[in-house]
Amino acid sequence: MSTPTSFTSSKLVLMHAYLVTAASKGRSPVVEFLVGLSDLDIFARNLQNETAYDIAAERGDIKIYQQIEAHERRLWTKKNPSSKPFPLTRVDLSLPAAYSRNSVHNVVPYEVVENARADLRTRRPQPTLLIPRLDPPQFLPTEKELIPLPSSTDPSLQWGWISKWSIRRHPDLPCDAEGWRFAQRWDSPPADWTPDPLYLAPISRAGLVSQRVWIRVMKRYPREQHIIDHADISETDDVETHVSLVSDGAVAPVAVPDTSAGSKQAKSGSMSSKLLGLVAGTSTGK
Repeated sequence: MSTPTSFTSSKLVLMHAYLVTAASKGRSPVVEFLVGLSDLDIFARNLQNETAYDIAAERGDIKIYQQIEAHERRLWTKKNPSSKPFPLTRVDLSLPAAYSRNSVHNVVPYEVVENARADLRTRRPQPTLLIPRLDPPQFLPTEKELIPLPSSTDPSLQWGWISKWSIRRHPDLPCDAEGWRFAQRWDSPPADWTPDPLYLAPISRAGLVSQRVWIRVMKRYPREQHIIDHADISETDDVETHVSLVSDGAVAPVAVPDTSAGSKQAKSGSMSSKLLGLVAGTSTGK
């Protein structure tokens, strides 16, 4: 739910700087608060043409980019109920009415779900045990190797992979060492999935079900720009929150405006100073 708070233009610029910096530093509570501010444009871009979502996605911060996307989808539905394009900041106004990450952002994670049945004896996932017409296919939406890069609507831009397929690890969804989570049924609620199948009893002779998620990140960039080669990243490497997927330091956190005594800032104890402390991880934000 949006926080009913109004800010001046200079304050909104400051809040957006905090949002981008919090996204680059993995400050999930700060991001959750800021994206809820009714006046803050979470689609705005910094000087590097990046949104807060782009920065979180490029560094592999799953929790934060999902937080931001959830708010974006709600805003899109609320402010764009008709077929009229949503008025985004520095984004092509010919965008479709339906929310699309590929249209809104320049860095987008692609996810593939892998399904399997757990062997009744070993309790380890075995995709060959999936039951046709009863279970989902092994890979959804399709096999990883069959997923192509999307085409760009702008002829001067193109998409490129900036990581290889890796096991996704969400900080709020525990999984085992290989990324698997187990449940008794495919439609079990998220809270009923567990990383340890020994705590579950099969409810049928078909055994337990299991899932893991693979992720690969793509980025849109000018055609004349050289895309970074990430051949050194193993497909078995895990993607964890707060771990960058880009080896050359491509993520450039926005500098937080000066809060020294000589600058024109709010007094100590104000919302701005507290947010600065939370973003920086200091006692100021306590």
